[in-house]
Amino acid sequence: MTVQVHKIGKEILEVEMQNSIDAFSFQNELADLCKQVLIPAIENLFNRKNFGENIIQIEKLEIDAGVINYSNWKNGLVDKVIYEFERYLDKISCTSNMLNPIANIKFVAQKLNDEHTILHFLKTGDLPWSRSNIDITELQKLIIKVIEKHDEGFFNKLFTLFKSEQKVRDRFIFQFGDNIVEEFILRLFDNKIEIKTLSDWKKILRYLKYSDTKITGLIFKTAIEIFELLSDKLENKEDVQTEIKQAFGQNIISNLSLQEIEQIILYTENNSNKLSKETADVIKKSSKYIQEHRITTGKKDLTTADFGKNKAHEKQSKTSSDEHSWYISNSGLVILHSFLPLFFENCGYTEKNEWQNIELQQRAIALTQYLITGVEEYPEFDLLLNKIICGYEVDNSLPAVIKLSDFEKNETNDLLLSVIGHWKALKNTTASGLRDSFLKRNGKLSFLDDHWLLQVEKKGWDILIDKMPWGFSYIKLPWMKKHIIVEW
Repeated sequence: MTVQVHKIGKEILEVEMQNSIDAFSFQNELADLCKQVLIPAIENLFNRKNFGENIIQIEKLEIDAGVINYSNWKNGLVDKVIYEFERYLDKISCTSNMLNPIANIKFVAQKLNDEHTILHFLKTGDLPWSRSNIDITELQKLIIKVIEKHDEGFFNKLFTLFKSEQKVRDRFIFQFGDNIVEEFILRLFDNKIEIKTLSDWKKILRYLKYSDTKITGLIFKTAIEIFELLSDKLENKEDVQTEIKQAFGQNIISNLSLQEIEQIILYTENNSNKLSKETADVIKKSSKYIQEHRITTGKKDLTTADFGKNKAHEKQSKTSSDEHSWYISNSGLVILHSFLPLFFENCGYTEKNEWQNIELQQRAIALTQYLITGVEEYPEFDLLLNKIICGYEVDNSLPAVIKLSDFEKNETNDLLLSVIGHWKALKNTTASGLRDSFLKRNGKLSFLDDHWLLQVEKKGWDILIDKMPWGFSYIKLPWMKKHIIVEW
């Protein structure tokens, strides 16, 4: 039996009181009741209902609990909300969503929900709030499943995204890796492009000392361009295998420098038995023309610095929109902000508060998450706050795997011990205790006009925050593009 998953984006309780009471105390009681009793009761109610395979999305639901006796207000509020909620759900179950739609209700097939999740992640780097419970492994399984089904409509959506936005291609490569990228290419071309063609060019590019990421990026970019070029013939089921091989090779060669072309000519002469005849022929026929063409026109070589940069026509980043908020689980990172400039300098990431290169900036993002969790797992959809604090474009992707050195890990432990040492109220707290009590903290991150707003979930031990000898209500490190206002 499939386990049901229920998500509530936001709940708001509005209460009017006749008697004069301690408003702050009542607010805390109400928050505790919500978290400990009301939300679990709603969860149990959802579990009792069965709506088949469809996903039900309720955009907004208002419940009037009426007048409740203050002497028993907690039970009265919970009972009334659950009663009205159940009436609403029963109305849904008795209604055909196709013939008699209900306002604010959407019935979404699981397949469409999965596709939406993938497209949302590829475009933004985060997950829809309704799917925030899945991890990167589940996301990878999800995209493998939809690729294997090869739904033409969904593939067209993916192709359009990959064609128009380099950031999306980068994220696909970074987060899902070579095997999934290769499977997508094969399915895109309906297996009219041979694995041997792809493996030939991987060998050649490895010979040129290209990194695995750069190889996958160039092959993927080439595949997208060739598919667009030959899409009409592919759609008409024409025999284009030879044409694909030639166009594929010519496109890759056009991205090489003159010196690299000379190297692959020599490689082909000495290793013809390792390559298919078609690949070797493409190199022999194309190289002379490309060399002559390059002398007259010039060419900008691909470098790792180009990887992940914005294009002029690409969409604006998240920071240009105030329409959404993001729910995060590492809000406590803001507590460490005062220690980060020296920390990054000690790690060799920065010099005079400037990043040495983009790869070290990416390592800094991973290392800040290691500060929070103590675990070497950095799914990109968990790293929004880390990107902002490290001054990284929030829409740009990150390598899925960043292996930290023992030195870097030791530096994180030293930083946490330094925080505990300066924050005397923590006394004998361990690094693990600091993580669990303050760093792994849920919060809501929003962009407002010209700054970020972080609203942090409160806990009982937050009374120690007042005894912290530094502040964090306003954060703007030297490399940050926008400041963060923190409400804790």
